[in-house]
Amino acid sequence: MFVLDAGELPKAGSRPLGELVGEGWNLTAVAQSYRDFVDGFTPLLAQLAEEPAVAPEAAFAIRSLLIHAYRRLQLHDPLLPIELLPQPWPGSDAYEVARAIYLLVYAQAELHIDAVLRREDATAPAADDAFYQRFGGLR
Repeated sequence: MFVLDAGELPKAGSRPLGELVGEGWNLTAVAQSYRDFVDGFTPLLAQLAEEPAVAPEAAFAIRSLLIHAYRRLQLHDPLLPIELLPQPWPGSDAYEVARAIYLLVYAQAELHIDAVLRREDATAPAADDAFYQRFGGLR
């Protein structure tokens, strides 16, 4: 059970939400981190687009490093609705770069994971449907 108690925030009711967001969160560092991510991973995306045949073990390493870097960004992002963020919001570009790279390597990465896993447990289940829902759907 959740009990909520709300009150009026003095002088806040008549101000635009975007203005209040700027006072509540310093998004400058978050935005710069997203831009740095895009700058750092775009060359990899270009290389993978030209040469998509990545060995399973390399694909696993790429995917692991990609997700680690992307999740670190998200830990510092307040994840506000896009309508309240400064435009253009670089987090949208970072998501698209991460998604594009993930789509290019996930199948090969899964081959590596499956091969290593099957050495230890031949009866281990395959990835379930939740896995394939990542980044808006992998299938």
